[in-house]
Amino acid sequence: MLKRYLIYAFIILLLAVAGMYGYTKWTEAKEKVNLWTLVPEDAVFVIESMDHEEILNKLRRSELWDNIAAVRLVESLTENINLLDSLSNRREGASRFLKRKHILTSLHVADSADFNFVFYIPVNTVGEHRFIRGLAENIGKSTTFTESAHDYQHFLVTEINNKEKGEIFSYFTFHNNLIVSTNTELLKEVIRKINRGLLVSPAEAYENINYLGQPDVFAQVFINYRYIPGFLNLFLEEDLQDDITYLASLCQTSMLGLKHQRNSILMNGFSNPELLSDSFYNRVKTQKPQPFTLKKFLPTQAALVLTFGLERPALVKQLRAEDKKLQWPAREVILADSLARTFRGELGLAYVPGEKNDDPSEKLIFVQTGNPAVSAGVLQALIKQADLSAGKKSVTEPFAGTVINQIALPQFPVLLFGSVAGGFDQCFVAQVENCVILGQNAAAVRQALAAISTGKVWANTDRQKAFLEHTQVEANFSIYIQSELFWPILRRNVQPEQQSSLLRHETLLKNLGQVAFQFSRQEKQYYTSLVIRQPLADTSQVKEETFRTQFKKAFKTDLVTAPFLVRGSSSNGLRVVVQDSSLTLHGVSATGQVIWSDSLRERVI
Repeated sequence: MLKRYLIYAFIILLLAVAGMYGYTKWTEAKEKVNLWTLVPEDAVFVIESMDHEEILNKLRRSELWDNIAAVRLVESLTENINLLDSLSNRREGASRFLKRKHILTSLHVADSADFNFVFYIPVNTVGEHRFIRGLAENIGKSTTFTESAHDYQHFLVTEINNKEKGEIFSYFTFHNNLIVSTNTELLKEVIRKINRGLLVSPAEAYENINYLGQPDVFAQVFINYRYIPGFLNLFLEEDLQDDITYLASLCQTSMLGLKHQRNSILMNGFSNPELLSDSFYNRVKTQKPQPFTLKKFLPTQAALVLTFGLERPALVKQLRAEDKKLQWPAREVILADSLARTFRGELGLAYVPGEKNDDPSEKLIFVQTGNPAVSAGVLQALIKQADLSAGKKSVTEPFAGTVINQIALPQFPVLLFGSVAGGFDQCFVAQVENCVILGQNAAAVRQALAAISTGKVWANTDRQKAFLEHTQVEANFSIYIQSELFWPILRRNVQPEQQSSLLRHETLLKNLGQVAFQFSRQEKQYYTSLVIRQPLADTSQVKEETFRTQFKKAFKTDLVTAPFLVRGSSSNGLRVVVQDSSLTLHGVSATGQVIWSDSLRERVI
């Protein structure tokens, strides 16, 4: 009898332990997790998005869509979602599942040659769990995929291989969240962060900001500038990295709200400064933002322009190790310092493409002076002193109502503004009104002076004026790009192994239009904006001459497809085929009459 009671007691104990274990696991699974806390600290960008159907609809209606849709990554993502839709045994299965979710996407530098993404997807309801379970079962049954799983630090990581495309993606679950990536090592990094128990968001400083609650904002974007140089290093030549690292040290992070208008992508928000002692921020932190008045001098052909809106532009000066080795005569150094102190307001670095695609770009420097007469006097004294030290008279050339002078000092702009103004083995200078112009050769300065004298500058160009109306009026640091003009410059500065990828995306990059990325100090932060704008083409006349309404036809239920133009028998000619939300397919004649209807089980793709 005692033995029987002991057995009963042991069984009850086992049931209690199992119940407690099951309850604990159920409680853990139900516990809400802030997805931001799962993101590894080395994320370059993190995008929190919602209402993805509306995003796609807006993009498809925009001038940008044809270019975006051609990107290989977007093509692959679209193809995979369509494939998952077909495997889900539900109409628009994966699309519907993702439609209204808040999803995080983080971008990471995966290795020295590539980057990759991690997707963080919440699974909120019993129905969604059933959908995921059914989808996983169908993937396992499909001949298109192979599936394998392995344990990593007590997490089950599942790997799925698309045999037809050679694409692999992996996932694991954590507290009712799917973590997905095509790079298993990135998933392991997320798992290690979870197991360390230090679940802190990389965007913790912005935890009280939610741009998604604002009208027309469909995503918010976190940028980590400490990892921007490593990301750009994947694409650009190595000799650009020091300058990129320095300029990226103005801010540590940004959080921006993303909007889309008819022909523009807009991002606005705030950035926290980079407080490291040798940062760009610590050189200019007291400077007030300045208006963009250099637009009166910038040639229309300037493809890339960096402007520094500072009361004292010379504060940007920082020297790389190789520039610290440069030697200038003491007298010239004193005069250069005196010249730099006369500059006030704005410094601009402009890159103008060569006449042919293979020609190197010209680099021009535009800087404003607070007192043109004083600057001109110090500049002439400096030129004479440099001639004296060199033992010969430098080149002088009158042009467009001013004089172009050669300055016989190597890397003279570095002496004024530091390494960001490098690349001047020779230097030629001219002054127009309150603007001093420095060029790598006399021809480049002549080109700039000719543009100013004929009014072919940004301030007078309708296209640029329309664009600048959407940018900040005053800023401390701005980057402006005219994508079509910038394309040959980009090609020359991309690493050889990235050339093929760059050429695949040539259409997208050349057709981006105009870009402005700007930072303006406001108290202890920088107001930050990014504008990408395609100029609107005037197509009203073309539409008027080319198109007219053939017929209008109303349907009882909403249409779910675009109209397909198909050819019937020779007697019936062309007809239109559409599908409505009940999945009924309709054939419409050239006169607008529904001539047949047929119910289907699936949506026409």
